[in-house]
Amino acid sequence: MIIRANPFPIFPKWIQIKNKKKKEQRYTITAPYHIEYDLQKKTKLPYYNHIETAGFYHSAILFYGIQSNKKLRLAKHLVFPTFRKKENDTRGSFSIYVEKELILKINHELIKEEQVQMVALDGFIHIKSKTLDTEVQRTFFAASDAPAFITKIQISNHSPFEQKIEFHTPSCLFQEKPQNCDQDRPYQILSQICFDTFDSKIENEMVQLILKPKQGICLYHVIACRYLDEQYTFSCAEQENKRLLFLNQMQQQVELKTNHPVLDTMFYFAKIRANESIFKTKAGYLHSPGGGNYYAAIWTNDQLEYANPCFAYFSYYPAYASCIRSMDLYEPYMYKNQALVTSIIAEGTSFWNGAKDRGDGAMYAYGASSFLLIIGNKELAQAYVKPIQWCLDYTLNKINEQGVIESDTDELENRFESGKANLATNAIAYAALNRAANLFNALNIPQNYKEKAEELKRKIDDYFFDQVEGYFTYRYCKEENHLRVQMCYPLMNGILTKKEEVVSTLIHSPLWTQEGFLTTTASDVFWDRSTLMAIRAIYCAKDSINATKYLLSYSFNRLLTDHVPYAIEAYPEGNQAQLSAESALYIRIFVEGILGFVPHSFSSFYLKPSLCKTLSYIEINYLYLCNKKINIYATLLKDQRVELVLSGDIQQKHTLSNYQQILIELE
Repeated sequence: MIIRANPFPIFPKWIQIKNKKKKEQRYTITAPYHIEYDLQKKTKLPYYNHIETAGFYHSAILFYGIQSNKKLRLAKHLVFPTFRKKENDTRGSFSIYVEKELILKINHELIKEEQVQMVALDGFIHIKSKTLDTEVQRTFFAASDAPAFITKIQISNHSPFEQKIEFHTPSCLFQEKPQNCDQDRPYQILSQICFDTFDSKIENEMVQLILKPKQGICLYHVIACRYLDEQYTFSCAEQENKRLLFLNQMQQQVELKTNHPVLDTMFYFAKIRANESIFKTKAGYLHSPGGGNYYAAIWTNDQLEYANPCFAYFSYYPAYASCIRSMDLYEPYMYKNQALVTSIIAEGTSFWNGAKDRGDGAMYAYGASSFLLIIGNKELAQAYVKPIQWCLDYTLNKINEQGVIESDTDELENRFESGKANLATNAIAYAALNRAANLFNALNIPQNYKEKAEELKRKIDDYFFDQVEGYFTYRYCKEENHLRVQMCYPLMNGILTKKEEVVSTLIHSPLWTQEGFLTTTASDVFWDRSTLMAIRAIYCAKDSINATKYLLSYSFNRLLTDHVPYAIEAYPEGNQAQLSAESALYIRIFVEGILGFVPHSFSSFYLKPSLCKTLSYIEINYLYLCNKKINIYATLLKDQRVELVLSGDIQQKHTLSNYQQILIELE
C-alpha cells in the first residue's frame, strides 16, 4: 500500500504525460456520449492516462496504466476542498495519493496482476479486467454530496468451479495531526467495503464471498474523509444515481448536433468537466479550476471571463449560483485605488495577489456584463451596476500616453513576456466596454462606453499592430519580439480590422502543432485556453474552413488519442491537468464562434453563422438565452446562404448570407 498525504508533485513519474511526435488513436466512439478503448485491438503499450472527476465535496484524479503485458495499474489523487490544512492558502485543500489500498484474493491467492480488457468513459470511468477466470469491472465516480470517492466493483466467476473471493483494506488509511489542520480540527481518511451503505462508524476491513460458476456480485469500495468529531452515512447506489442524474442533465441541456460525432461527443464531455468542478464551501457554491491544485477558490479569468458566460447558457442551479458568488466575493476588494486581487481562496475567506494587476478589472467587467445580459434578469443586473462601473473606471484610469491600458501582467502571470501594456488586457477591456454599454443601455443608465471602446480599438491597432518575425500581425507587447498566439484576442473580442493579417499569420506561422497552437514561437509550451480562443477567433474572423480544420484536429486529439477526454491546462506545466474552465471555452467555440452569438439586451442578441462544406450544419438545443429556452439550427444551403431556424420558446426562421450578422429580437 502506498499512501502520501498532500503529495508534491501531484503526479508521480509513472503517470507523466509525454508529448509524442505522432499520436495514436486509442479510443473509439461506440455509442452516443461514450468512448471506449478496446484492448483486443493492437496499440502500442504501455499506456497511461489520468482523468479528473468531481462532486460537491470532493475531486479525484484517477491514474490508470496499461503496462506492456496489459497489466493494470491504478492509483488516485483525492482532494477534499472543505478539509483545510493549517497553511490555508491557494493549495490549502487536504489531498492524498492512494495506491494498492484494496487487496483482492481469489481462493486464498493474492491477485497481483489483472489483464485489462476494456476502458470506457461516459461521465463514469469504467475499467474491465480479467484474472484467474474471474472478470472484474470497476466503475469509478466521485460521490455527489459526500466527501468520498466510490468504486463500484462487479465481479463475475467465469470458471466451472466455486470461487472464494476476499477483499481486504485498512479501515483508516491516514489520520492528520491537529497541529497540521485548520483550526486544529483533525480529520482522517477512511476506506470501507460495503454492499451499499457506507457508515463512517463501521470498520469493515474484509469481505468474503463465495461465487458459484457463472455467478456475479456487486459491491462498493469507498474512500472518504471525515472530521474525528463527526459521523455520516450514505447509500452508494444513491450516489451513483445522483451522478447519473447529473450526466442526464448535461445531455439534455445545451445539446450539440453536427455532422461530426467527434465534435458532438467532445462537447458532451466538455459540459461535464465545466459543470462538475463546483464545490459547496463556506462561501456557497464555488466553481474552481481543479487539476489537483486549485479548489474552493476563484480567479477573474477562469471564473468571470471564461466560465460564467458559458454557465449562463445552462439551467443548472449550482453553476448559476457559483456565478453569483464569484461576482459577490470580488466586490469587497473594489472601491479602492488599487487593482482587484488575483484570486479569492480558502473557501472565500482569504485572497492571493501575487501576480498583481493582470487586467482583472477588465475580466470582471466583461464576464459580469456578459453573464447578466445572457441571463436576462433586469433586477439581478441592477445589483451589479456599481462593481462593473468601478472595474471599468479603474481599467480606463490605467490608459497611458499612447492610449492603451497598462497592467502588471496578464492571465499567464509572468510566465511569458507581458510588458507594460499587453494585448490581452486591452482586447478584454474593449469587449468589456461594449458588453457593459449594452447592459447599461438595457437598464437605461447613461454612459459613453461605446465611444470609449471605439477609441480604444483605434489605439489597439495603432499600438500593437506591427511586423513580427516577418509577419504583419499584432505584437503582444512592445517588449515581445516573437509571435504569440494571443494575437487572436482582438478578433475574438470583436476587433476585425486586421482579421486577414492575423488569420494568415496563425495559419502560416510555425505556431500550429498537433497539440494546438504554441504560446510563442520561442518555446514548445502550449496552453489549451489559447488554442480554444484562437479557434473561436478564426470563426469570428469569417474563416470557417480553417477554423473547422483546427477544431476537428484538436477535438480528435483530446477525445480519442492518449490523454482524454477533456481540454487540458498546459504542457509541460501541470502534466496536462484537465482544468475545468478550459472545457467552458470549448463550449463557447460553438455558441460564440460558429453561431456567432453576442448578447445585445435582455430580450435580443446577435447571431452570425460561420459554416463551411466540412461543417455544414449545427444544431444547439435547450440553450438558455434572455430567460428563454431556445433551440438554434443553422444549415449551409447549396447557394452558400444559411437557413437559420429558432424554436422552443420562440419561433423564427431566417435565410441570410454565411457570416452575415443578424439581430434576433424576442419581444
